Amino acid sequence: MTGFQTSVAQNLAIGVPGDFATTGPWSTVPALDGELTAGAAGVVIAAFAWADDTTGVVTNGKPNLASTRFGFVGRDQRAVITTYLAESAFAVNAGMEVTLFDGGAFYITAPSTPTIGQKVFAKYADGTIVLGTAGSPPTSTLSVTTTNASTAISFTGGTLSPGMPISGTGIPAGATIATVNAGAGTATLSANASASGTVTATITTAYETRFFVKTKAASGEIIVISDKGF
Repeated sequence: MTGFQTSVAQNLAIGVPGDFATTGPWSTVPALDGELTAGAAGVVIAAFAWADDTTGVVTNGKPNLASTRFGFVGRDQRAVITTYLAESAFAVNAGMEVTLFDGGAFYITAPSTPTIGQKVFAKYADGTIVLGTAGSPPTSTLSVTTTNASTAISFTGGTLSPGMPISGTGIPAGATIATVNAGAGTATLSANASASGTVTATITTAYETRFFVKTKAASGEIIVISDKGF
């Protein structure tokens, strides 16, 4: 084994990220026969994930614009430790079944200092958690070049993921990112641009979930999130 205990905590953590924080109630995302299964990269636990509506394959990053099934990856999955000499794993292995929870109370590691009542957001890129104010998801900017009457764009100075809302001069209201070729620095919009040119565009980087912060702690400590209340 690779690790040896070098310290003892005076107070044990209240739980492990991804575990149920209460006895219920909780609810899950619907799945058909053969669904839902982890994608080739596996699915990280205690984060959020999307299921491709066509294939039923689950990924932590939003796979495409059409994917609407979304939920929290709880720590009730079966997994296999595949890394040599590793003592634990925190991901559902590729091809294994995944349960996505769209309701309930769960433990997570606070990504920042939490405030009770804060809204929980999931990054489009990888499903990791961001805390913030309801109705005000995190945003960033990058340079985007559009072509009039075309959905094709190029971008620099940032990253894009499917589903991200995007706004800027020449970009139609309500547009989102449909597809991304990150290696080429190109993407497509959900609707045609109304002008040609290079502009500074604003993108929404995380999706607003149904969950709220229910307990207080310091950044990096265990907290409870739930879709009940507030």
